[in-house]
Formats: sequence, structure tokens, C-alpha cells
Amino acid sequence: MVPTPVRLVCPLLALLTKNLDLGFIASSSQLVGTTVFWIAGFTALPGVLNVLSPAALYGAYWFPLILGGVFFVVSGFLFMIETQKYWWLPAPKTLGWHVGEEVVVPCLIAKASLTAVQQDCGTLSEASISGSANAVASLACLLAY
Repeated sequence: MVPTPVRLVCPLLALLTKNLDLGFIASSSQLVGTTVFWIAGFTALPGVLNVLSPAALYGAYWFPLILGGVFFVVSGFLFMIETQKYWWLPAPKTLGWHVGEEVVVPCLIAKASLTAVQQDCGTLSEASISGSANAVASLACLLAY
């Protein structure tokens, strides 16, 4: 058997086009989200966060934080849909559905709460240092774990 040019150039591409099921896509989305969150986590260190200008703060902290969150919510929805018989029928008796639900629900609660806090404070950076935003983040983490 003669290998195709795709297999010679990029074996990973051949593997990706062969194994496209929802679990694989969900896990890949979670991997990308974790990698993007790493950037925001590194930027949040005290010696780094304090010296950033507002533009750098938005670009190096808030953008990766929001983008990583989007990838996590997408992976949670895909994990939930993977275990359901129909896309519209929840399957709370399966473990995979609860794995997705434990990601999606706290993220949506935190998003709704931070949106409300942002409307009160004016900007997202002011909302992040307010007490109510910290309480909401703590509640979301408590619900997630």
C-alpha cells in the first residue's frame, strides 16, 4: 500500500479526519480551552498583572480568559450531547451528561452574574475587583466542584 501525501506530510491531519466523533471534538475543545486559560493564568500572577497597561490587560488577561471559557462551554455542551439519545432530550442518568453539566451550568451562572456586575461597575476590570464579582466567582467554583 502506497501512503497518500496527506499521511506523509501530516499524520495528525489524517488521524483527525478519521476520528471525528463528538467525544474527540469535545476533548479537543477542552484541550484548546485549557491551553488558552494557561495564558490568562500566567498573566494573573501578581508580578505580571500589576505592571500591565489597560490595553495589555485586555489583550493578555481578559481575552484569553473569555476565549478559554467559550471553549470550555462548547466542550461541556458536546459532552452532554454525546450521551443523549436526542439532542433535545437530557440524559441525567449518565455520567457523561453530568460531566458536561458541571462545566456548563457554573459558567453560565458566572457569565450572567458578571454581566450584571459589569452593568453596575461600568467596566469589566472594575467589576473584577468588586466584592460581588468575587462572591459570584466563588459561588460558580463551589457549584462546579
